[in-house]
Amino acid sequence: MDVALLSEIADDREVVRAAAGAVDGLGVRPGASAAMRDTVCERVLAGRVAGVIGDLAGERAVRDRASVRDTGARSYLGVPLTTEDARLYMLCCLSREVRPDLGPEDLAFLQGVAEAVKAALDEDDASDPYAYLRDLHD
Repeated sequence: MDVALLSEIADDREVVRAAAGAVDGLGVRPGASAAMRDTVCERVLAGRVAGVIGDLAGERAVRDRASVRDTGARSYLGVPLTTEDARLYMLCCLSREVRPDLGPEDLAFLQGVAEAVKAALDEDDASDPYAYLRDLHD
């Protein structure tokens, strides 16, 4: 996967809070925002698609989403996480390549990473709660 993103979901928008990897290649960076209706994450949260999509262009439920068209992403992994203060986030990974090899084990791994990110976000004294994501990728 080329990019890892931590996005916060609030007020019908998805806002990238942290990004690691080849962000320039996919045009996503911290602060980027999109209406939920335009995102793959909205479909995952609604249960319309699984959190593993090896070919976004081939997945009818998401291929016309603006976030797919605008980034050029070809594959996706994503899991939701909710912090103790009830903020909703998505931890996603994107690739510019079709990845038919992605499967449940990749999603399970990302879920484990999401638990660690959630713990970092839940720390009251965390001066940079997004550092974990950057450190993980580097």
